Amino acid sequence: MTLDRNEQGDKIEPEEHPAQRTLVVGNQLQDLEGRPLGTFDTSIQVETDAGTMAQTFRGQCWACKNFNQKAWFALFHWMSTHKDGMILLNRMRAFLIGSRNVEIQNAHESQEGDIDVEHAMMACGICEPMSEILKDPVVMYPQCNCPSEIPETNPPIAFGDHFVPRDPESEKWGSMAFDAIMTAALKKG
Repeated sequence: MTLDRNEQGDKIEPEEHPAQRTLVVGNQLQDLEGRPLGTFDTSIQVETDAGTMAQTFRGQCWACKNFNQKAWFALFHWMSTHKDGMILLNRMRAFLIGSRNVEIQNAHESQEGDIDVEHAMMACGICEPMSEILKDPVVMYPQCNCPSEIPETNPPIAFGDHFVPRDPESEKWGSMAFDAIMTAALKKG
């Protein structure tokens, strides 16, 4: 197999070329009493094809017309004033802290150098199509994408791509990201 041929020796299209993204995950090191000692970074390699990677960057929630932050702010306010809502919000906060997602931590860094959870929570929005299917609000982080299926249902429901650019600027940004990845794939071929 070469960069422009598959295992059978057939020429592959640019969108079929292998693509790789490295995610760096920072793990907090602690002593036996739980005092922080620093971080130990590890990396995860995400391997897919160039077409899938390009499509992932093209259709992020923040740029989608169906990503409703106003609805999230209203729900967040309501949840903040009700016991059951506070329990769910605290679970979301714990998830964000426990995720150790470097991108999220860097985007929402506090003055102390750790994650500003409230800032991260305020970046979220409600996915209107998924919420409609599940008959319950579905909160998404802005860098997420449409899942291919909704695993919370039994059996999982195919979801597909409900991404609709929010405005011409969002569409332009998505196209530029897509083009940059596909151009890199073309150069490899």
